Amino acid sequence: MNNLDKILEKIEAEGQARIAQIRKETDEKAARLEAETDAVIAGLEAEAAALLKKEAEEIRSRARASAAMKSREILLGEKAALLEEVYAKAEAELLALPEKEYADFLARLAASAVAERVNTVRFLQEEYRDEAFAEELSGEYVLLFSGSDRDRVGEAVLASVKEQVASVVKNPPALVLGKETVSIAGGVVVRYGDTETTCSIPVILAGLRDGLDPAVMKLLLDGKGQ
Repeated sequence: MNNLDKILEKIEAEGQARIAQIRKETDEKAARLEAETDAVIAGLEAEAAALLKKEAEEIRSRARASAAMKSREILLGEKAALLEEVYAKAEAELLALPEKEYADFLARLAASAVAERVNTVRFLQEEYRDEAFAEELSGEYVLLFSGSDRDRVGEAVLASVKEQVASVVKNPPALVLGKETVSIAGGVVVRYGDTETTCSIPVILAGLRDGLDPAVMKLLLDGKGQ
């Protein structure tokens, strides 16, 4: 083997060694790059998973809030319907009272309205010395009913109101049965001059609702739970 062959062999050997070294370094760099890429991908996947989880929680939270609101709306609607049913039944039962009981009930309403008005007017008269108040006391207090109630219980209610007012009011005013009728489901209207106190059954029940609604609802819900 001549010197040229030795030189060529050496060059080839050195080239093979260099190629092997380059391949090794390349493989190492590729492995590091792959590992780094895998880490980045894993990080991105973790971030995406966390984001998806957060979005899912937000969606669930909104869904729960929406469901709770809808449930409250439904419950409130049911409560309102239950209350309306209760008061409609109460009104129907009052209107269906036996004649004497119904007349006594209306008489108590009217007597209370007359006594309260007379006492108020007398207080104002004494407080302000205004003769206009005296004129009201010297006038007539008129009891007005629906057409059917006037015919059925008007006279009986008037007689009872006179008796009740006389027992609590000194020098009671004149009380008369009105000739005209009023458009109310049931009850009585007390008119004095241009002023009226409406004691119709719907108005009476409406006036009691603020105080009665919580108690009525509790009874309804307790009853539904049994």
